[in-house]
Amino acid sequence: MANAAKDIPDVESASEFSDDGNATDTTEVATEGLSDASIPTEKRDIIFKDITLELKTSSAYPICEKYDLILLLTSGSLLAEFQVSKEILSRSSSEIERMITAKPTSWCIREGKKVQYINICGSKEALMRILYILHFQAGDDLYGLEFDEVIEIAALCELYSWSRSIHPWPRIWWESYERYAMRPGYEDWLYLTQVFGGLYTAENLINDLILDCKPSPKLSLSILRDGEEVSTRRWCLTDRKKVLDGRLAQIEQMLKLLRCVYERFRSPNFGYEKFCDDPICGYIARGSLLNCLEDRGLARFIETVEVKNEKGQKKETETQELRYQLSAKDWEGSVNDLLEVFKNVELDTLGERLPKHDCDMEDILDSILSYEPCLE
Repeated sequence: MANAAKDIPDVESASEFSDDGNATDTTEVATEGLSDASIPTEKRDIIFKDITLELKTSSAYPICEKYDLILLLTSGSLLAEFQVSKEILSRSSSEIERMITAKPTSWCIREGKKVQYINICGSKEALMRILYILHFQAGDDLYGLEFDEVIEIAALCELYSWSRSIHPWPRIWWESYERYAMRPGYEDWLYLTQVFGGLYTAENLINDLILDCKPSPKLSLSILRDGEEVSTRRWCLTDRKKVLDGRLAQIEQMLKLLRCVYERFRSPNFGYEKFCDDPICGYIARGSLLNCLEDRGLARFIETVEVKNEKGQKKETETQELRYQLSAKDWEGSVNDLLEVFKNVELDTLGERLPKHDCDMEDILDSILSYEPCLE
């Protein structure tokens, strides 16, 4: 694959062109909508309709030998041009075809001829790889791309509707990274499924993220996974909603279970006798459970407060309205973090004090200790 850039020669004068693209012996610029203008002899200039854009530096990448279209890429303070086939680019994407046929047409002077150009944005390396694929010049280096490089190609494919035009390469890259998809650092796998969709599924990754992630306290379009900041800016809104709403639903379900267990201890009709013949054992278990939850930062998720109106007065209702001090939205950890807390919930019984005491009080915790998330 030829990928060396060549310097664009300085333009010493502009020429007027007939309809067949040949230059005449005049120094006027024959660009649509622009007349009585000239190109500076010491600068590299691209001619726009009504505007002359001065380029301080520029490199050219000849994708095909007989080019009749230039893609002008701005990257920071540098300009690079890609010399391509207009026919191939027009057929590659409806978006590019629209850009080529849009009016007014922009031209530049190359090798004494008028050549149309269009402006494009994105990664220079990703654009070059896509153009070589479109011009049937793909090289072996495309087999060993890094994951971030594949993402940059996907970004351009989404922007300029090239997703179908570069097949079968997306499948080749997909097979290379599929075994890593569930690992931290590959969360933009969701983005690949969005751009090259129809071939792949990301449900397993979404389910893993529901369990692993937590909101970032710093960035609204980021999550935390294994302590690392993960950007979700490329994800579609549907996938992002699935992950964040799924996480919240799991936490709400777990807190609901925890509250049910605790409320059983608080209820005057609890029926300790079903688990132990000694009522004192029940009181000990209840107190130890609350202490355990307090130590693990969960007490405020199960304890209620009276709801007050705007003036700070209690609502005068027949049944006093109560609200939990903290809700699922206040849990800052992941679902897996809460599961780890669940596994360590414990309570004391008379058996801690009386070696011969035997009861089933600890069975009440079975629903907590054995809890497993249910992901659809």
